[in-house]
Amino acid sequence: MIRGTTEGKRGKTFSITFGIGPFFAVASSAGSQFVLDRVPYPYDFAVIFLTGSVLLLVNAVVARRFVIPSVGEVVEREAFGAFFVGGFRSFFASRTLVVLAAAYLLFYMALGAMNNALLNVKDVLGVQPQEMAGWCSAFRFGAKGLAGVFLGLLLARYGARSPAVATGIVPAVANLWTMVVPGYAYLIAFGLFGAGELGGLYYPHYVAAASRPERLKRNICIYQIIGTLGTLSAALLGFVADRIGRVQRTHPTGLGGHAVGHLAGRTRTCSRLRTYWLALPAKVQSGFFSGWLPMPKSLTPPAPHLL
Repeated sequence: MIRGTTEGKRGKTFSITFGIGPFFAVASSAGSQFVLDRVPYPYDFAVIFLTGSVLLLVNAVVARRFVIPSVGEVVEREAFGAFFVGGFRSFFASRTLVVLAAAYLLFYMALGAMNNALLNVKDVLGVQPQEMAGWCSAFRFGAKGLAGVFLGLLLARYGARSPAVATGIVPAVANLWTMVVPGYAYLIAFGLFGAGELGGLYYPHYVAAASRPERLKRNICIYQIIGTLGTLSAALLGFVADRIGRVQRTHPTGLGGHAVGHLAGRTRTCSRLRTYWLALPAKVQSGFFSGWLPMPKSLTPPAPHLL
């Protein structure tokens, strides 16, 4: 598309494609939850994976009919080694591409927290993660569809940089949301994660827009290789969850309440808030955030402390 369309037309195309497509995933997520609720384990997962395999096979058959227009005269290709060595040298010589690569790496690391957020559903809502997996995915893909329309129009109106910046901010908001929001409002975080996933499209698109035509393919290849390193964050986040621990028997919102009290004491402009906060009983302070929506009695925590 970089080769054959203008930025405005690409934006409108992305808006339609990523605005409509994710809503099919919402229907699929609702169907998955229906199966998980009614089919016993392990047959529930078998049905879901079998259905997905059939759909992928149909997709592979349809993809055989895709025809990419010829670009005309084919230039002789470089040797594989020279292609990558020269590619890395020119890639890291560009400050813009290096900054984009670092941003892409951090972006994928932030998205890695989504798996931890799903596992934390048990502490927040008092149900097993598989009981909410389908609905979490529905939030994820529904928000992704809405964001897809907006980000495509943003690309058409303001250029490649704007949607890349927007999709970089959203995962950060999602991670903060999981720290301080309790109850069923917690599920909105999955919508934010879903909207942020579109950075997987708009970051490489920004790289393509910033690359010279003769280096475009090479830069995209190197960029994607660097981006895959961000998937290692899943192991890092798992290590943090296992070794450092979390607030006992509750979602980190209890820690969020404690943090607000701490910040209120550290900030001059919050001196009045600090006075009011310290006047509250300890139980009220520890449960301030988790009191927004009711939690099961078995999960209602005492004053939080780190394990």
